[in-house]
Formats: sequence, C-alpha cells, structure tokens
Amino acid sequence: MEWIFPAINLRLIMPEIILCFFAILILIVDPFLKKGKKMISAHLSWIAIALAFVANLSLWDFQEITFSDMFLVDNYATFFKFIFLVGSFTASISA
Repeated sequence: MEWIFPAINLRLIMPEIILCFFAILILIVDPFLKKGKKMISAHLSWIAIALAFVANLSLWDFQEITFSDMFLVDNYATFFKFIFLVGSFTASISA
C-alpha cells in the first residue's frame, strides 16, 4: 500500500500560519513579562497583523482550492481577511 500525499501550497494559508505562530509566541512570552513591559505583547500582535496583511496582499488575484477542496482562496476570501485584519488591528490599538 502506497501513501499518497497531496501537494499542499502553504502560501495559501500563510496569513493564518503567521497569526497562529505569533499567538503562540505571545502566549508563551506574556507570563514572563513584568507589569511595566506588557506593551511588548501589543507590539508583537501589531507585527503579526502587519505580516499577515502583507501575506494576504500577495494572495490578491489568486484563485485556488486546496486541502481536499476544503479551503478556497479567491478575491472574496482575501477581501474578508483584510476586513478582519483591519478590525483586529483597530481592536488591539484601542485596548
């Protein structure tokens, strides 16, 4: 029996990978920060959102279905990711 692994384009989920990586990093770093240094977590979240925004920008005018037809990347999905990233940035600035 042969194992067949489908070709996975990780570029399509790079914004999600970036956000998950930075979320885990913030969860690991934050408990060790002193009370006066908690802005480091906010700065890390802003960097994550900016990197995810750039990664999402590279997916504009790109259309592909991957992960056994469960994940679709097109302009509609990319546009809503932009809206969520801008909303996340706005919420993190106001907090």
